[in-house]
Amino acid sequence: MGVLIKGFFVILLSIGLIACERPQDTQKTEADDKTEPVEKAQQSSQSNATGPALWKLSDGDTTIYLFGTVHILHKDIEWKNEPLEAAWHASPTIYFETDTSEEGQQKIAAMIPQIGLNPPGVSLQSFFTDAQWALIEETATKLNLPIQSFQNMRPWLVGVLLSVQMIMADGGDPDSGVETILRADAVAAGKSIRYFESVEQQLGFFADMSDEDAAELLYEGLVFYNENPGYFQKLVDEWLAGNVDAIADIMIEGLAGPDNVAEVLLYSRNRNWVEELTRLMNEEEGVFFVAVGAGHLAGEKSVQDYLQQQGFTVERQ
Repeated sequence: MGVLIKGFFVILLSIGLIACERPQDTQKTEADDKTEPVEKAQQSSQSNATGPALWKLSDGDTTIYLFGTVHILHKDIEWKNEPLEAAWHASPTIYFETDTSEEGQQKIAAMIPQIGLNPPGVSLQSFFTDAQWALIEETATKLNLPIQSFQNMRPWLVGVLLSVQMIMADGGDPDSGVETILRADAVAAGKSIRYFESVEQQLGFFADMSDEDAAELLYEGLVFYNENPGYFQKLVDEWLAGNVDAIADIMIEGLAGPDNVAEVLLYSRNRNWVEELTRLMNEEEGVFFVAVGAGHLAGEKSVQDYLQQQGFTVERQ
């Protein structure tokens, strides 16, 4: 793509714990051994269908649908279509990245004082040059945020909070996030809900990042935000159009900062999820619906890529 997103702004496509988080909150079936692997086939990233991308793998007694989400979305966007609705209603069990319920949010709030704050004597400003800090202050003012109140927060936490606020300033609404809506639908329909990761694991992806790397991502995100107003709408348009290749470009370039960021936030998690999906295919019967950030289902080293390496056919619906 011509213009590429940077920093924490793009992480919102890969981390699900903030699906319900507003900045001011800082807040078995019987086993069945399968003897023959499913035939491997080339995955196609495009489809004649319009709408957010939906994928399917099946072996006769087990079917898994893969749906790429946007964790924060504009209000009143119509993103459900007939293939998605059919897959959803056929699936009694739903997988999300992590628990974004009220209980999950309470866990996040309880952990922030331990993992989100600087040690005594260390300020947020100390991780930036004067010129960088000037941009941070300017952006915070633009977003109507009192940046001085963030001085005791670690860069990763400020990066997440500012990124959410940037998207909200462009019309994004956490309450309209795809997982928020799907989770409510799942509860209302009495579906079984499972998670790939605990809240503690997802927070750990940030908290275990060095403050220097997090500061770099934070600054890159602010530079991009200021240079590319309205880009969130362009991103949503690509998602609504099912343009998986464009989303892959965004993710690859957006996480091209510190060497290990893409591995930690995308690739290693994709491999872990595929272990669980492989277990489902080999040990459980039924239909399962997987809703995870769209970045995990796009480009090389995606969930589909790793599934194909295991011998599964993954088809775009």
